[in-house]
Amino acid sequence: MSKLGCSSPSIITIITIITIITIITIITIITIITIITIIIITSFIIVTIIIIAKTVIFVIITITAGYNCIIIIIVILTICIINLG
Repeated sequence: MSKLGCSSPSIITIITIITIITIITIITIITIITIITIIIITSFIIVTIIIIAKTVIFVIITITAGYNCIIIIIVILTICIINLG
């Protein structure tokens, strides 16, 4: 009986240590997964913002270039009409 009494605390200690290690491992894995998820979401948001910014800049440049082309064409036509007249 006394041997069983002496060995019981060590079994409880081993189970406690295994439980603590398991909990720490699970918390670590959850933390790592959370960090990776945050990094992925953040990079996705950054890439989306960059794509939107590029698109907006491209549209602005295209519109500006379009107006510039129209103005240049009007100026050229005006010069041609003046020269013809």
